Amino acid sequence: MTKIKVKKIKLGIVGGGSGSWIGHVHRIAARFDDQYEIVSGVFSRNTKNSSKFGQSLGIDKDRCYSNYKKMANLEAKREDGIDVVAIMTPPGSHQIISETFIKFFNSSIDGCSVSAIAIALSRDFGTFGTNSGYSKEFGLSPIEEM
Repeated sequence: MTKIKVKKIKLGIVGGGSGSWIGHVHRIAARFDDQYEIVSGVFSRNTKNSSKFGQSLGIDKDRCYSNYKKMANLEAKREDGIDVVAIMTPPGSHQIISETFIKFFNSSIDGCSVSAIAIALSRDFGTFGTNSGYSKEFGLSPIEEM
C-alpha cells in the first residue's frame, strides 16, 4: 500500500515553554491529527531557556527565537516560514502579538478576534482564529479557506 505524503502545516509557537501546562496541551493537540509540524518558536523571555526548550522539541536552533517580533520578522522572510502561529501567552498579550505577526505577514484576520489563540498567516491557507483545538473540524485545512 502506498502512503500519500501530505504537506504538514508549519506551526510556530509563542509562549507555552517549560513548565507551561497550556503549552503542553497545545503541543499535544497540534500533533493529534498529524497535520501540524512545530518548526519555530519563542518559549521564554530568557533567550537561553527558549532555545534549549525549543531544541528539546526538535526545532532547529536557528528557529528558536529570543522574542516574538524577531520571530515574526524572520519567519515572514523564509520560503519555508510558518503557516500558523499559536499564541500561548497570557490573554492580555494576544492582541499585540497577533498584530505583530499580521503586520510582518501582511495578513488579516477577516473579522476574527485578534485575541484568538491561533491565527493563520500565509500563503496557501485561509485566515482564521480559533481557541478550540487543532483537529481538522476545528482548525485549518490547507485546501479550504475559512
